[in-house]
Amino acid sequence: MRRGRWFVVMASFVALACTASGSAVGSALWSGGPSSPGTVPPTGRVGRAASVTAGRADATLSGDVDVARTYAHLSAPAIYVPDVGAVTLTWRTDLYESLSLAGTVAIGRRSTSGGLALQFTIQQGAQLIAFASDAGECSVRIDALDEATVRGSFECMRLASVDDERTVDASGSFEASA
Repeated sequence: MRRGRWFVVMASFVALACTASGSAVGSALWSGGPSSPGTVPPTGRVGRAASVTAGRADATLSGDVDVARTYAHLSAPAIYVPDVGAVTLTWRTDLYESLSLAGTVAIGRRSTSGGLALQFTIQQGAQLIAFASDAGECSVRIDALDEATVRGSFECMRLASVDDERTVDASGSFEASA
């Protein structure tokens, strides 16, 4: 079950990358049926990607893993398409831990779903532990969404690791800017 969810999260990153680059695959993804409540409606067109090159994210976990991390580097490619609210953003630490947000966003709070995924990894000893939410375990709040900035926060309750061996509550913030 978890492996399937991990695949969905990674597939959403690829799909959004295709969308932002203007490929036929990405265009087809945005021309589908009606949107669900709280999502940015598909426009049938590919928006123009904004150039975000700097940013950081923070996460605090408690439960089976108690740790706070600052993801100080915004990784390339950082894809942000303000016209359609599409993001594929990944921040990382110097240890190559990462926090990623991919999907459609709008100002306000929204739960993770098939259209919005949150994923993060934490290094603990020699082990890299992955957590992924695309089924409502986390809520994402977007506070700023314009041509130069996407900024917000997240909260997760009882989020299980991808291997189902650990459960955490997590909260944090993120920002990417031109």
